[in-house]
Amino acid sequence: MMAMGTIRTPECEWIEQAIREEMAPSIDVECRQVYDTKTYIVWLTIEYRSHPIRFAMESYQDDRWKPIVRAGLEELNASTSN
Repeated sequence: MMAMGTIRTPECEWIEQAIREEMAPSIDVECRQVYDTKTYIVWLTIEYRSHPIRFAMESYQDDRWKPIVRAGLEELNASTSN
């Protein structure tokens, strides 16, 4: 699920790995960095439902991205259980 103006970075690979290992091993995860703004977009997918999550580079650098992703996972899980 590639968005226009996004790039794949080593940080994206690390974020994907951390999400799979720490939070959600059974879902599909894809991360990209927006070229212009340097924000990250993470797509979480369960079955056929996908949920995009955005966070700033500063959130990545000080680990504030993890609660943001956890909240997105909760939203996605809630939408799949309905």
